[in-house]
Amino acid sequence: MDRSKMLKPTILSLSLLTIVSTGAVAPALGEIGKFFASSDHMLVQLVAVMHAVALVPSLLLAGRAAERFSAKRLFWTGWRFFLSAASRTISGFCYSPGF
Repeated sequence: MDRSKMLKPTILSLSLLTIVSTGAVAPALGEIGKFFASSDHMLVQLVAVMHAVALVPSLLLAGRAAERFSAKRLFWTGWRFFLSAASRTISGFCYSPGF
C-alpha cells in the first residue's frame, strides 16, 4: 500500500489514542490528588498529559526501529513487553494490602 494513503489513518489513530488515554486518566485525577495531597496540584494534573508528551519521541524511535528491524518482530517484542508489564501490575494490585 502507498505510504501517502496510510498517513491520514495513522495520524487519526494516534490522535484518537491520545484522546482516549487522557479521557481514561482524567476521571481518576481526584483520587490521585487525594493520594498525593502534599504535592502541587499542577504536578498531579501532569499525570493526564505526560503520556501524550512521551508518545511523540517513542513513536519516532519506533519508526526508526521498524526501519531497522522487521515491523512484525517489533510488534511481537512490544506485545511481550506490554503483557509482562500488565501481568506485574495486575499481580501487584491483587496482592496489595489495601486492595
